[in-house]
Amino acid sequence: MKKQFDLVKFLAEWQYIINFIFCAGLLGIFYLIIGIPKIDQIYLILIYALPIILFILNFIRFNLWLYAKIRVKTDLKNNVEFYQCRRVSVTDGEPGTGKTSSNLYNSYAIAEYNYKKLKIEYSLLAPFARQIESGKDIEKKRHWFEVKEAFEFWAKNFNRIPCLLSSVPLVDFYGRISEKLTQAHIEQKKKTLYLSVWFNDEIGMSNPADGKRGKNKNLLVSESGRFIRHFFDGYWLNTDQDSGNVAIDLKRVVALNRTMLEQKPFLKPLLVTNIYNFLCDKLIKKFKNINQSNFLNKISEARAVNKKYIKFLVFLNRYIKASGFRIYKFIDKGNKIKSNPLFKNETKIKTQYAPSLLNCKYDDRCFANSYKAKKLKFEDDSFENLVLSEEELQNLFQSI
Repeated sequence: MKKQFDLVKFLAEWQYIINFIFCAGLLGIFYLIIGIPKIDQIYLILIYALPIILFILNFIRFNLWLYAKIRVKTDLKNNVEFYQCRRVSVTDGEPGTGKTSSNLYNSYAIAEYNYKKLKIEYSLLAPFARQIESGKDIEKKRHWFEVKEAFEFWAKNFNRIPCLLSSVPLVDFYGRISEKLTQAHIEQKKKTLYLSVWFNDEIGMSNPADGKRGKNKNLLVSESGRFIRHFFDGYWLNTDQDSGNVAIDLKRVVALNRTMLEQKPFLKPLLVTNIYNFLCDKLIKKFKNINQSNFLNKISEARAVNKKYIKFLVFLNRYIKASGFRIYKFIDKGNKIKSNPLFKNETKIKTQYAPSLLNCKYDDRCFANSYKAKKLKFEDDSFENLVLSEEELQNLFQSI
């Protein structure tokens, strides 16, 4: 399946090279036309100043881009290797620190690694399929059938992301979507294929600290974490607002607790961003002093805006989002119940570079339908005084 070409993504990703080549070319043209100005030719020096400054700035940004590109590849490779002996992990952190995006990014990478491994295993075993199936080696036969089942499913279902099951929908740049991960998989009531990766967002919602069914421990969940390598040689990456809000028997088998500290953008196009913000400010000026009497006229003005202009703004917005990189900062800890000597320095802040557009995307409002008041009509109820009345205090602090 071919990767879908995205012009905006292409231009955003390679803008640093394009800008550097353009500025180098501009400087070269000035040299060919004007030559190297003498010290007393001040006007020529001033003419040269702009292309030289542009060249220096873009040379710096090009080198930063090159460094970040190298970091993206090495960090991802190192992270995949890091997870090899940490089959079950929980990542927590405050909203916006990147716990979901970093985990889906790493989950996808591990799934890619596993699918490559699966294809190699299938290629090595397939020529001997008949001998294995008719042979007496039970273990070899069992392994061949699990490899065969997994590879043939992913190969036939080319619209699925191979080896990846997720609790939230994920789509990659090939247009493939992830297979659903449900509680039934975790409780071993549904089968998971060989070499699969589980990505579970907000694990505490389905497996909270007091157990799924009140205080009754769900040992099947713990068993899945404990024997995930034995069951299907897989991985289980989880996120939650607080890793302490996870069922105790699952916490006991977690090999990695990662706390996200920060997610910040890097190498964003400042000029394009300022242009976009200026045009957006200009666009919404029509809503200045909007009120009930002129509401319809203002809405008519908004709908009358040239669609090509709006499409241009949408293009700029996508270009900005696709540009540059993300830098994740986090702290890794071992099992919170049992100490691990590998995590002696549990205050060391680590970083991981990732592209702004990750290897797959998700809707960060995918839980919107769980909002219980979504179908209710909004009730207008504003304050009348700065001091709260007794009734207002009662409504504020007491549940309905």
